[in-house]
Amino acid sequence: MSEEVVPHRDPATRKPKSKVLLILGYIGTDYHGSASNADVDHPTVEDTLLEALHTMKLIDQTAGQDNWTTKLAFQRASRTDKGVHALSNAVSVNLHCEAKDLHKLPAQIHHFLPEKIRIFCALPVISSFNSYRLCTGRKYNYYLPLYSLLGPTKHLAFAEHIKSLQELDMPLGVNTLCGESTFCAEKYRCIENFMPDKCELDSLLEKVNALFSKFCGTHSFHNFTRKCDAAQASNYRYIIEMKIKSFNIDEVDYLAVHIHGQSFMLNQIRKMVGSAICAVNEGLSDSFFESLLNKNVQKYIPMLPANGLVLESLDFHGYNSKLDRIQPFGNAKDKPKIDLSPFRDEMDEFARRVQRQILEVEQTQRPMAYWLGNTMLSSSGAQ
Repeated sequence: MSEEVVPHRDPATRKPKSKVLLILGYIGTDYHGSASNADVDHPTVEDTLLEALHTMKLIDQTAGQDNWTTKLAFQRASRTDKGVHALSNAVSVNLHCEAKDLHKLPAQIHHFLPEKIRIFCALPVISSFNSYRLCTGRKYNYYLPLYSLLGPTKHLAFAEHIKSLQELDMPLGVNTLCGESTFCAEKYRCIENFMPDKCELDSLLEKVNALFSKFCGTHSFHNFTRKCDAAQASNYRYIIEMKIKSFNIDEVDYLAVHIHGQSFMLNQIRKMVGSAICAVNEGLSDSFFESLLNKNVQKYIPMLPANGLVLESLDFHGYNSKLDRIQPFGNAKDKPKIDLSPFRDEMDEFARRVQRQILEVEQTQRPMAYWLGNTMLSSSGAQ
């Protein structure tokens, strides 16, 4: 390891701290979310990253120690749930490393990280940089197998088939990190017999997009997170765009839901997508669906499996514009704009790895089929 990039702990020789933005991707299948919990029995992406930085002596302490986030000036741009993946998340942190050495840092950190976590770049930023506050938009994709949209008739037939297997005491699996056990996944392969034809699918996609359009704008999403006070202002979120389209993963037909918003609450996206899938499959009315956004209505909404959700990109255009204004002054001098285009090839390759992981889990464990066979929005009951 280079002495220039990995400074010594001795205060007389170690390098001063610099605020650094790390852009990272990860396959979340084996992690209990991205945010640190300082629990060795439930590893997270941040805990793994911080341990690597600490081992390299780039930080003086790691997660769990007193005031560690303040002392490290640590902040995440977005927090992802257990089992969720990311192609472009970001953390800002003070590191003992000079700006001229940052281009070497990703390759060196990789020696201390598992293959499922990759650092795409390390960029110098202004000392007041906060990756959460300066991120003005987040884009996600949720990848769904083609059979997720069955329509009312075929969905009911599939649900009745699953019920008949349960009545025969056939094991149907239990919820795990990704859905259900591999052993029981075979029971759900029959779902492919219920898939819609192309004409039916096109009609169902049109209906889903019509429902997704109702999410756009500012609404109270109190029903789309953990149970909370509907009157809280924090329940209001702004959705810029949400749409579904056909997609292809390794020559396998899939569906991709694109979600673009300023910020999201815990479990919000998985419940938003899940509510629309349920509504179309169960033939629910528009008024029923619209009631989910009514702050006077409280309703339990089933949550989709984590496996299909991917944080695709972050928006730092506001920070880049700020640099244009303050560039000649103070510590903003010589700080680059956040531009990920030089790292696009590496990020695209990692994106293919994430998509293959999603496909593998779905094909071997059938979490989406399990969800479809055991979930009914219309019968979930008011809370």
